[in-house]
Amino acid sequence: MPDWLLSILEVGFGIGVGTASFFVAAVNYMMIHQTRKRIVPAKKLPGTANVALVLGARVWPSGRPSLMLEDRLATALDLYRTGKAKSVIVSGDDSPHSHREVAIMAEWLAQNGIPREDIILDPQGVRTAESILFCCHRGYNNPVIVTQRFHLVRALWLAQALGLNAWGVAADRRRYRWGSYMRVVIREIFARVLAYAEARSLRQRFFSQMRNSR
Repeated sequence: MPDWLLSILEVGFGIGVGTASFFVAAVNYMMIHQTRKRIVPAKKLPGTANVALVLGARVWPSGRPSLMLEDRLATALDLYRTGKAKSVIVSGDDSPHSHREVAIMAEWLAQNGIPREDIILDPQGVRTAESILFCCHRGYNNPVIVTQRFHLVRALWLAQALGLNAWGVAADRRRYRWGSYMRVVIREIFARVLAYAEARSLRQRFFSQMRNSR
């Protein structure tokens, strides 16, 4: 390959990487900026927020929730006990492959005192976007989203993009293993870009389904 062509390819590659990096950074900054005032301590939640949406996370083969999931459930339990949430949605992947995530979440809440009639199951919440769409379809327009802070940014941004008056309460109740935590944080940086890219199609899908249901 001629040196001049190799130089052009190197420059083009550098420009491409730089442009992609700028786009990723811009999307993340935009989402953080637009949602920062919606992540609040539980005591500062407005009265309009009346249902807690717990986003699913890993369940171990033994049936025990992972630490992150346990913290999300404990945070939702606090919201219920203090009257900040009248009911709790547990949303996740309830397939055997995921060790019946939603069933485990519901059982944890029930064993800790929430009546089963106040626990709402969303077994199709395989992705954050699907969990948000569940709220849209069921008319839960004022949810309190419960997950770790790094995840709240994307979840809240998607909720706002779909017209929900959503708030977020962070479920960071302990220090997590540094390596595992950094992996999910880095993954989340790119997941936000995907959420930004698919927001329009999600809106179209929701409104199309609403029209067809009339």
